Amino acid sequence: MRLRFEEWGRLKQLELDREKSLRWQTLYRAVRDEAARLAEAEGYEVVLVNDSLGPLSVSREIEMSQEQQVKLQIEARRLLYAAKATDITEQLVVRMNNARAVRP
Repeated sequence: MRLRFEEWGRLKQLELDREKSLRWQTLYRAVRDEAARLAEAEGYEVVLVNDSLGPLSVSREIEMSQEQQVKLQIEARRLLYAAKATDITEQLVVRMNNARAVRP
């Protein structure tokens, strides 16, 4: 009985993981598609994600050297700086909210 319950729990966890994955994929597609529409409307040729925000940080609780933690964060970042004048985040959020409000 315990083994059946554990297997049921694993299956439900896999189902939940799949559902969460699908939601994230749907959200990403919506952001990407709306960013493309906004770029076309405004005449932008490229839209980048500004992942340069926030300082690099380390944690002693992670079983990894602090040097490795910082290097991984640096490797994960693709943009070093973006001027506020080119930030279209708010426009994108407004457009996505408006599009969502229109849908039934």
